[in-house]
Amino acid sequence: MSKKPAPVQVSSWQSTMSVRELSTTPFEDLGESPEDVLARHFSEEVDITPLDGAGRSSVSGVVATVFGSTGFVGRYVVNRLGRIGSQVMLPFRGEENSWRHLKVMGDLGQISARRFDIRNEDSIARAVEHSNVVINLLGRDWTTRNFTMDQVHHRAAELIARKSHEAGVIRLIHVGALGSDDCSPSDYMRTKALGEQAVLNAFPNATVLRPAPIFGAEDRLVIARAYMCRNMYMVPVLNPEARLQPLFVSDFATALMRCIEDSTTIGKSLDLAGPRAYTNAELTDAVAKLLNIEITKLPLTGMAAQIAAKIANLQINPFFTPDHVLSTAVDLTITDRQNNAIYDLGVEKPSTVEEEAYRFIAQFQMPKHRLLI
Repeated sequence: MSKKPAPVQVSSWQSTMSVRELSTTPFEDLGESPEDVLARHFSEEVDITPLDGAGRSSVSGVVATVFGSTGFVGRYVVNRLGRIGSQVMLPFRGEENSWRHLKVMGDLGQISARRFDIRNEDSIARAVEHSNVVINLLGRDWTTRNFTMDQVHHRAAELIARKSHEAGVIRLIHVGALGSDDCSPSDYMRTKALGEQAVLNAFPNATVLRPAPIFGAEDRLVIARAYMCRNMYMVPVLNPEARLQPLFVSDFATALMRCIEDSTTIGKSLDLAGPRAYTNAELTDAVAKLLNIEITKLPLTGMAAQIAAKIANLQINPFFTPDHVLSTAVDLTITDRQNNAIYDLGVEKPSTVEEEAYRFIAQFQMPKHRLLI
């Protein structure tokens, strides 16, 4: 006699209606406002732990659209979503190969992609129409001939927030930047601040995360320093006395996932940073020490930094730009631990650069320091 299959468990998001019904039923047909739906679906804490330990083959009830998924931070967020059995939509604008590495991060058929354009409202509306969670990771370190930083950080963020609100999305998580200021001389910091304001105006229940500079295996923070330590006789250091508090990318992904299930983060702007603050000079020294390389630093400030940045900006992927000189001139730290939300979002012990960076900068070691087996 065949064994009767066990009943399928569902998460609290699926308890009232199916994910498909939740993401496609207009609010007016339910006789509720978006705020009423939020209150009803977050009457309890949402548990996104995989059911029965099934992991990627489980059902979390999360249907997420992740803008910026093909970037540095995006792959970590998509992997966390796929790990708990979420359906993930990946809007992309490049070639098909730009997202193929993300397809294996979820169960069969759970990760899908579609083309979009940040200037095309219909493409954004189609990307979010079936989702109950939208995550905006879009960002750019410099202006290109295709997009300005204002278009990416401000206009696109506002459009995503507005279309998400119109589609009845339950949770919108927007990623800004620590130290963003609408009066900043840096285009990056100013447009990030304008984007954060626009998101909260269009989607008041959004959660805005403002992380310190993020480091990891594909970053532009530690990797750039490791490359310069390995290949340059004198290592340029922009604004050597300015301070920053780097946040490990895996810790940031953990915090972002906690925001999906934690209703107390709705409508809040949260600052996140790592456990240790460095000056730019100290961070360069820390990277050089991990590589066992003795370096000579070239401090650059003011006009000298701008001239060096303009020369570096002639490259296709520059290590730093004139705007980078301005954005790194201010301290990007959180002095009071109580104001650092990383400890409230599931990360008990954030990682430092010394604890994690060696694993992904070992390739820049001198041959005499490599362990030969």
